Amino acid sequence: MGKALFNPEMLILARESRGYTQTDLARATGYAQSHVSRYENGTLPLTEENVAKMASALNYPVAFFGQGDTVYGLGSSFLLHRKRQSVPATRLRRLQAEINVARIRIERLLRGLQYQHDYEFVTYEVDEHGTPEEIAQMVRFAWQMPDGPIRNLTRTVESTGAIVLLYPFGNKKIDGLNLWVTPTPPLFFLNDRAPGDRSRWTLAHEIGHAVMHRHARPEIEDEADRFASEFLMPEADVRSSLVNLTIAKAASLKLTWRVSMQALVRRAKDLDVISHGRYKSLCVQIGASGMRTNEPNEIEPERPANFEAIVAAHQSQHGYGLTEIAHIALAEPDDFVRLMSSAPSTLRIAPS
Repeated sequence: MGKALFNPEMLILARESRGYTQTDLARATGYAQSHVSRYENGTLPLTEENVAKMASALNYPVAFFGQGDTVYGLGSSFLLHRKRQSVPATRLRRLQAEINVARIRIERLLRGLQYQHDYEFVTYEVDEHGTPEEIAQMVRFAWQMPDGPIRNLTRTVESTGAIVLLYPFGNKKIDGLNLWVTPTPPLFFLNDRAPGDRSRWTLAHEIGHAVMHRHARPEIEDEADRFASEFLMPEADVRSSLVNLTIAKAASLKLTWRVSMQALVRRAKDLDVISHGRYKSLCVQIGASGMRTNEPNEIEPERPANFEAIVAAHQSQHGYGLTEIAHIALAEPDDFVRLMSSAPSTLRIAPS
């Protein structure tokens, strides 16, 4: 067989997305680990047979390895993540690869499709445009959001053309992340195991990153939290509700604002509606009652819709089946369905 069209970066990406080491891939293909290393370094040419064997071992179509795409790293100005320090580095590398693969697939599916959305996703740099709270207000105004609670945050952000995915991170310690590489719309990945109130907070936090943080800086996590707090619970609307806050009142307000009781207690403290002593007392009560991990009044998780609308457009406009759509996305069909959601569409696809 002749020399194959091959990008070593795609081999590394495919291998890491499966959680494989070079030794694992060598074992799966029968090649020496030193050969796998040289393939990835680009110092040893691959034949079509070599690529086909790699593709089979990693469950990727052969065409995936010939594309020339950029891989974006966790913690870059493009990809910002919420995690706890206990997440192993190996898991983060696999996650980085999985998210990059998902972006490549979505970008390819968007080619040739024209769709309308009601609002634009724009950026506002902190210091240049104001505080995180002021920027949250600007975004609400730009998206023509009514005063008060946001009934469905996922639907709101998807009205800008952004894509939200409930993603199987396989780890409760990773809440969510975003990736925005133009011209692809912003992508938001949320942990599919998270309860509804936490998922909404994570999405608001990631919107803050996407809007404010095109360049990384030390304060970004605190700024994203401040954005999320004002975005979900605008001071002008929530302040009076937080007066004389109790555990019972926080549980009731949770149903209105669709955020956790702990977020409401913290908001009351940050707005100086309750004293520091009262804040500590409420936190102790939440912890002692076991509500820190199991709050009452569960919020139903919101279901995203835009990704499925894109898939549905290929089915309705072009008559493609799932296998053909997976082929466009450079994915094997069984692997592709992991990205799909089951919510009805809110994205309007224009006829081609």
